[in-house]
Amino acid sequence: MQVTTNKVVEELYKKYLAHSDEFVKDSLKSFLIEKKRKYKFELNQLFRKYNISDPKELELKFKEHKIDEHPAWEDLIEIENLLEEIKELENDLGRL
Repeated sequence: MQVTTNKVVEELYKKYLAHSDEFVKDSLKSFLIEKKRKYKFELNQLFRKYNISDPKELELKFKEHKIDEHPAWEDLIEIENLLEEIKELENDLGRL
């Protein structure tokens, strides 16, 4: 199966792309865009879950005792991590 897959990839590469640099750059760009899209989707799900548009709003809900800290605290950490990942992906895309 692996040999067949490699052969198909090679054939498609020759058919659609003239330069390997272009292929690598376009492939990497597509990969990063898709990864960013997935992270944004996850982020939006968490924002909807708590009816927020910013992590500070979630922190405020903790302070005002409008929501329980558990499991929302873990979700806040996930939100912050997703925001950082999205920012890093945007920086990397800008470098391409």
